[in-house]
Amino acid sequence: MRTWHGYANDTSDIGNDPLSVDNISLRVKGQLSRRPCMGDKISLNAQSLGALETTSGSWLAANNAGTLTSYNLGTDTPFTLKSGLAATPRGNWANAGGQLYFTNGTDAIQVISQGSSVALAAGITGPASAPTAGATAAGVVTAGVHLIRFRWKNSITGYYSNPSPVLTYTAVANKNIPLTLGTTADAKVDQMVIEMTLVDGETYYVVATVTNSSSYTINVSDAVLVTQQLVNVFAGPDGFGHEPPLVAKLMIEHRGRIFLWGSKYLYWSRAGYPEAFNVLDWARDVTPGKADQPTAMASFFNDLYLFSVRGMRRLVYTGDPAAGMIVGIAGELGAYNQRCVVQADGMLNK
Repeated sequence: MRTWHGYANDTSDIGNDPLSVDNISLRVKGQLSRRPCMGDKISLNAQSLGALETTSGSWLAANNAGTLTSYNLGTDTPFTLKSGLAATPRGNWANAGGQLYFTNGTDAIQVISQGSSVALAAGITGPASAPTAGATAAGVVTAGVHLIRFRWKNSITGYYSNPSPVLTYTAVANKNIPLTLGTTADAKVDQMVIEMTLVDGETYYVVATVTNSSSYTINVSDAVLVTQQLVNVFAGPDGFGHEPPLVAKLMIEHRGRIFLWGSKYLYWSRAGYPEAFNVLDWARDVTPGKADQPTAMASFFNDLYLFSVRGMRRLVYTGDPAAGMIVGIAGELGAYNQRCVVQADGMLNK
């Protein structure tokens, strides 16, 4: 076998069927075979690759000089997801909530929900203006001062925006509250959630979840409103925490959250909502006292491993990443970039 130089698979399609060979050593469970699909080749220019499994098939996704392209492995169909992104960064990918995310540290993080649908900016920016109230008609709203606001929602993913500014409204007995609402051109949004407090209250309840529209009329009494869903079920502890992700060089899914890292601060999303952030509160300095550059992250068992140019550390936590420990790993060796960190055979290698 020393004189056999193999087949050049880039010039000859050698197929998938076994071959008969002589004078060889059978080293893999007594069987010599070629890897499945070695005869199948596709043309897909890529600086970095991601992958997505959807109901429409299995997809590869590639970044090539700022253009994101997908390729359906079942139908051999390419699709342009996004163009015009920064050309130089290779970028990094993460899978979360059945979607694929791409970040390059320069542009807004992109989310790919289907391999044959255009990539969109991740997250939903909340409404900038409070709802306004119009002329009332007969209704059942409890008289007194209510706080009213609304937010947008993607009904497919169940992801929300932050709420709008608040309308303070004094209701009259036996009347309703007609509202004028802002709409959004964000293609991910198809619904809005109307929220209101009880009379003189501070806790918000969901009045209704309706189609994204410029108007809605509240007509619900406090006796009924108090039985509705509490907003803090999905937006605790204060009704917020659904900001779009910030721009970051590194991104990874870990234990139901997306973690972002690109400077001294590590940021994380709400659990179960990979596009929902609170950048002022859900962040921490993970390189205190060191001038080091983040290069890679890895999710390994229950811990998040953080690699920089000259060091490694891991984030160990139970429920809240802010309450966890940053544990330094001895040595001055880090990782060159995200592609240098590989998990194989139950081990983390770099």
